[in-house]
Amino acid sequence: MLTLALEPEAAALYVKYIPVEKRVDKSKEGVLQVFCPGTKYIIVDAGDGHVKELIKATGGDWGGTRVDQEYMDFIKSIIGKDATKHIEESKPDILFEACREFEDAKRRIKPNSDIRFSVKIPSLIGKEYKQFNGGTSLRSIETFLSKSGKEIGISFTRDKLRLASTDAEYFFKQSITEISNHLTKLFQNKDGKGISTIILVGGYAESPMLIEGIKSNFPEMRTVIPQEASSSILLGALIFGHNPSLIRQRRSKYTYGVCVNKKFNPSEHDEKHKYEENGEYRCGGYFSKLVEVDESFDVEESQFKKRYRIKKCKDEGNLKLYASTSKWPKYVDEEDCFYIGHILSPGHEFVPEEYIYINVFFGDTQIFFLANQPKSEKTALCYLGQ
Repeated sequence: MLTLALEPEAAALYVKYIPVEKRVDKSKEGVLQVFCPGTKYIIVDAGDGHVKELIKATGGDWGGTRVDQEYMDFIKSIIGKDATKHIEESKPDILFEACREFEDAKRRIKPNSDIRFSVKIPSLIGKEYKQFNGGTSLRSIETFLSKSGKEIGISFTRDKLRLASTDAEYFFKQSITEISNHLTKLFQNKDGKGISTIILVGGYAESPMLIEGIKSNFPEMRTVIPQEASSSILLGALIFGHNPSLIRQRRSKYTYGVCVNKKFNPSEHDEKHKYEENGEYRCGGYFSKLVEVDESFDVEESQFKKRYRIKKCKDEGNLKLYASTSKWPKYVDEEDCFYIGHILSPGHEFVPEEYIYINVFFGDTQIFFLANQPKSEKTALCYLGQ
């Protein structure tokens, strides 16, 4: 059976077993050991033998790809809009190659360094520039004005772009700022109190620029970079595959609920969702909450049992599940709500217009339900949308 491993959890499991703390043994020599039970640490992808998720996985597009994008925007600005458009339409692989060259080279950029940074530029970029700039070579360019208005000295030698490492730092500025701001918010969270260690994982974790940026922004924290940071998620996934029970508790990323119809109450429901059925006014599209965003769950344990009356129609899925970024959504058509799937598939064998009892399991890497109907004596294990 294929089991899904979540990236943040895989990284957390991997770093749990790396030696990062120092203790003194009986011989009074320093010995490296893994985290002590109860230690709180935060994983940037970048206690008792199990891992609990203290804060739900969060973040944005601020990692190494953001740095790559800043560099590619820099290259496109140098060669101009016309050359860039022609390359994107006829030879997009050239830009991919340029980005790949930078991906390898950016790990050599160090903060506050006087060493000039160089990165290989595909020769076809130079040819395209010459074609759209009256035969002028890239070698004629000596300065470039950055987004911040800073004049950067650059030079092209054969197939390489060269610039000062201090000037190349601006490729990283936005990424490090966004990551640091987000970490600050997490540390202010009540569940983030007491975190003493920041662990950087993923390929970007090997960047001296990111390491120095995090250390300088959080001097009171201990920053740890595993020796195999770029492989940490893969190695953690292997650990999880062998022992999934190491993850004891998870946090809900969204508020989840089922779309239901209720008896209309003018003091509670709005007119927009009011409709008449069998001589009775009802409220449609009501968000019946199952679980709240950031709520914690024990893995492999049913969170609760709910009772629902299923519809007569079997040509569509029954009990439609929705998610919301809000803690208290009221209707499934609100802007922050979106459809996830159905609990009961079309053609299910449960008796219509009778109650079924749903045991909900949110603690796994997949949401699943155990449905039981006393009237028909039928039971079904339902994975979302299947």
